[in-house]
Amino acid sequence: CEERQRRNLPDVLTRSKPDFKHRYLRRPRHRLHHRLQLHKRQHRHKPWLMKWYNAIADGYDELRGEEQRAKLRQFNPYIEPDMRVLDVGFGTGISDEMFDSTVIGIEPNKSMLQSYDGNTTVYNRPADDLGGLFEESVFDAVLCVSTAHHFKDAERVFGQIRRVLRP
Repeated sequence: CEERQRRNLPDVLTRSKPDFKHRYLRRPRHRLHHRLQLHKRQHRHKPWLMKWYNAIADGYDELRGEEQRAKLRQFNPYIEPDMRVLDVGFGTGISDEMFDSTVIGIEPNKSMLQSYDGNTTVYNRPADDLGGLFEESVFDAVLCVSTAHHFKDAERVFGQIRRVLRP
Protein backbone atom coordinates (compact mmCIF):
# COMPACT_ATOMS: atom_id res chain seq x y z
CA CYS A 1 0.00 0.00 0.00
CA GLU A 2 2.73 2.45 0.92
CA GLU A 3 4.60 1.75 -2.29
CA ARG A 4 1.45 2.29 -4.36
CA GLN A 5 0.76 5.58 -2.63
CA ARG A 6 4.33 6.63 -3.16
CA ARG A 7 4.20 5.96 -6.88
CA ASN A 8 0.57 7.09 -7.35
CA LEU A 9 -0.21 3.98 -9.37
CA PRO A 10 -3.75 2.72 -9.88
CA ASP A 11 -4.85 -0.15 -7.65
CA VAL A 12 -5.17 -2.58 -10.58
CA LEU A 13 -1.53 -2.32 -11.52
CA THR A 14 -0.22 -3.00 -8.04
CA ARG A 15 -2.61 -5.73 -6.98
CA SER A 16 -0.88 -9.09 -6.61
CA LYS A 17 -1.89 -12.02 -8.76
CA PRO A 18 -4.13 -14.64 -7.12
CA ASP A 19 -2.28 -17.58 -5.69
CA PHE A 20 -2.56 -21.12 -7.06
CA LYS A 21 -5.32 -22.29 -4.71
CA HIS A 22 -7.57 -19.34 -5.39
CA ARG A 23 -7.07 -19.57 -9.11
CA TYR A 24 -7.36 -23.30 -9.80
CA LEU A 25 -9.30 -25.04 -7.05
CA ARG A 26 -12.54 -23.33 -8.00
CA ARG A 27 -12.53 -24.83 -11.51
CA PRO A 28 -14.17 -28.18 -12.28
CA ARG A 29 -11.84 -31.15 -12.21
CA HIS A 30 -12.39 -32.18 -15.83
CA ARG A 31 -12.95 -30.02 -18.85
CA LEU A 32 -15.58 -32.45 -20.13
CA HIS A 33 -17.52 -32.03 -16.90
CA HIS A 34 -17.31 -28.26 -17.29
CA ARG A 35 -18.50 -28.43 -20.89
CA LEU A 36 -21.42 -30.68 -19.96
CA GLN A 37 -22.46 -28.30 -17.17
CA LEU A 38 -22.23 -25.38 -19.59
CA HIS A 39 -24.25 -27.37 -22.11
CA LYS A 40 -27.01 -27.92 -19.55
CA ARG A 41 -27.25 -24.23 -18.75
CA GLN A 42 -26.92 -22.62 -22.15
CA HIS A 43 -28.03 -25.01 -24.86
CA ARG A 44 -31.55 -26.08 -24.03
CA HIS A 45 -33.58 -27.91 -26.64
CA LYS A 46 -34.97 -25.41 -29.13
CA PRO A 47 -38.34 -26.19 -30.75
CA TRP A 48 -37.52 -24.10 -33.80
CA LEU A 49 -34.66 -26.49 -34.59
CA MET A 50 -37.06 -29.34 -35.38
CA LYS A 51 -38.93 -27.02 -37.76
CA TRP A 52 -35.66 -26.15 -39.48
CA TYR A 53 -34.80 -29.84 -39.99
CA ASN A 54 -38.35 -30.43 -41.27
CA ALA A 55 -37.80 -27.71 -43.84
CA ILE A 56 -34.46 -29.06 -45.13
CA ALA A 57 -35.19 -32.80 -44.83
CA ASP A 58 -35.87 -33.33 -48.55
CA GLY A 59 -32.63 -31.70 -49.60
CA TYR A 60 -30.50 -32.70 -46.62
CA ASP A 61 -28.32 -35.11 -48.61
CA GLU A 62 -27.53 -32.39 -51.14
CA LEU A 63 -26.96 -29.81 -48.43
CA ARG A 64 -24.91 -31.81 -45.91
CA GLY A 65 -24.47 -35.27 -47.44
CA GLU A 66 -20.82 -34.98 -48.45
CA GLU A 67 -19.88 -33.44 -45.12
CA GLN A 68 -21.56 -36.32 -43.25
CA ARG A 69 -19.97 -38.93 -45.53
CA ALA A 70 -16.52 -37.43 -44.91
CA LYS A 71 -17.08 -37.61 -41.15
CA LEU A 72 -18.33 -41.20 -41.34
CA ARG A 73 -15.38 -42.30 -43.52
CA GLN A 74 -13.15 -41.75 -40.51
CA PHE A 75 -14.86 -44.73 -38.84
CA ASN A 76 -14.26 -47.15 -41.76
CA PRO A 77 -11.15 -48.78 -40.23
CA TYR A 78 -13.02 -49.51 -37.00
CA ILE A 79 -16.40 -50.81 -38.18
CA GLU A 80 -16.38 -54.37 -39.49
CA PRO A 81 -19.19 -56.11 -41.40
CA ASP A 82 -20.23 -58.39 -38.52
CA MET A 83 -20.69 -55.52 -36.02
CA ARG A 84 -23.94 -54.14 -34.60
CA VAL A 85 -23.85 -50.34 -34.82
CA LEU A 86 -26.21 -47.82 -33.24
CA ASP A 87 -26.42 -44.50 -35.10
CA VAL A 88 -27.69 -41.76 -32.81
CA GLY A 89 -28.93 -39.03 -35.14
CA PHE A 90 -29.57 -41.37 -38.08
CA GLY A 91 -30.89 -38.56 -40.29
CA THR A 92 -31.48 -39.69 -43.85
CA GLY A 93 -29.61 -42.99 -43.49
CA ILE A 94 -26.17 -42.09 -44.79
CA SER A 95 -24.51 -44.41 -42.23
CA ASP A 96 -26.59 -47.33 -43.49
CA GLU A 97 -25.31 -46.92 -47.03
CA MET A 98 -21.68 -46.48 -45.94
CA PHE A 99 -21.24 -49.53 -43.69
CA ASP A 100 -21.91 -53.21 -44.41
CA SER A 101 -22.63 -53.89 -40.74
CA THR A 102 -26.02 -54.04 -39.04
CA VAL A 103 -26.98 -50.42 -38.38
CA ILE A 104 -29.85 -49.44 -36.09
CA GLY A 105 -30.84 -45.80 -36.06
CA ILE A 106 -32.30 -43.28 -33.63
CA GLU A 107 -33.77 -40.15 -35.23
CA PRO A 108 -36.22 -37.75 -33.58
CA ASN A 109 -37.30 -36.02 -36.81
CA LYS A 110 -39.97 -37.79 -38.87
CA SER A 111 -39.27 -35.68 -41.96
CA MET A 112 -35.66 -36.85 -42.07
CA LEU A 113 -36.83 -40.46 -41.85
CA GLN A 114 -39.31 -40.04 -44.70
CA SER A 115 -36.45 -39.51 -47.14
CA TYR A 116 -34.82 -42.79 -46.02
CA ASP A 117 -35.80 -45.80 -48.13
CA GLY A 118 -33.66 -48.62 -46.71
CA ASN A 119 -34.59 -51.60 -44.51
CA THR A 120 -32.70 -50.69 -41.35
CA THR A 121 -34.62 -50.54 -38.09
CA VAL A 122 -34.97 -46.88 -37.15
CA TYR A 123 -36.64 -45.61 -34.00
CA ASN A 124 -38.33 -42.23 -34.19
CA ARG A 125 -37.45 -40.83 -30.78
CA PRO A 126 -34.92 -38.46 -29.21
CA ALA A 127 -31.60 -39.83 -28.00
CA ASP A 128 -32.56 -38.94 -24.43
CA ASP A 129 -34.98 -41.92 -24.49
CA LEU A 130 -32.46 -44.73 -25.03
CA GLY A 131 -33.12 -46.00 -21.51
CA GLY A 132 -35.77 -48.68 -22.05
CA LEU A 133 -35.18 -49.24 -25.75
CA PHE A 134 -32.11 -51.50 -25.67
CA GLU A 135 -30.63 -54.05 -23.29
CA GLU A 136 -27.14 -53.60 -21.86
CA SER A 137 -24.09 -54.37 -24.00
CA VAL A 138 -25.84 -55.00 -27.32
CA PHE A 139 -23.83 -52.77 -29.69
CA ASP A 140 -20.24 -53.01 -30.85
CA ALA A 141 -20.11 -49.34 -31.85
CA VAL A 142 -22.20 -46.21 -31.48
CA LEU A 143 -22.04 -43.38 -33.99
CA CYS A 144 -22.97 -39.93 -32.81
CA VAL A 145 -21.96 -37.64 -35.66
CA SER A 146 -23.10 -34.00 -35.62
CA THR A 147 -25.73 -34.63 -32.96
CA ALA A 148 -24.30 -34.27 -29.45
CA HIS A 149 -24.91 -30.53 -29.33
CA HIS A 150 -28.66 -31.20 -29.73
CA PHE A 151 -29.00 -33.37 -26.60
CA LYS A 152 -31.15 -31.99 -23.79
CA ASP A 153 -29.11 -33.84 -21.16
CA ALA A 154 -25.75 -34.86 -22.62
CA GLU A 155 -24.54 -36.63 -19.46
CA ARG A 156 -27.59 -38.86 -19.46
CA VAL A 157 -27.33 -39.67 -23.18
CA PHE A 158 -23.64 -40.55 -22.98
CA GLY A 159 -24.38 -42.67 -19.92
CA GLN A 160 -26.98 -44.60 -21.93
CA ILE A 161 -24.58 -44.95 -24.86
CA ARG A 162 -21.98 -46.38 -22.51
CA ARG A 163 -24.58 -48.78 -21.11
CA VAL A 164 -25.55 -50.22 -24.53
CA LEU A 165 -21.95 -50.59 -25.74
CA ARG A 166 -20.18 -53.89 -25.33
CA PRO A 167 -17.03 -53.69 -23.20
